[in-house]
Amino acid sequence: MKADLIKHSKGSDPSAVAFDSVHAAKARNVDLVFIDTAGRLHTKVNLMEELKKIKRIIAREYPGAPHEILLVLDATTARMPSRRPNSFTKPLA
Repeated sequence: MKADLIKHSKGSDPSAVAFDSVHAAKARNVDLVFIDTAGRLHTKVNLMEELKKIKRIIAREYPGAPHEILLVLDATTARMPSRRPNSFTKPLA
């Protein structure tokens, strides 16, 4: 299996990386794109707003996308892990 990695320099706008990833996938006829937004805390309003922006950009550049959003949690380190999924899914609905 071959996977290309699209990245920008440290401190770059995550939405710009998502934009470039979608465009690279379209140009290369790739039908699967993973965008990792690791390290988001649901209590940080600016980071949640950034997630919404990423979703809007992906949807604008590829109508119908994102087709799936996955939330990966580490239950050993998260506080109140049962509440956390709702904190992420509500803003991205």
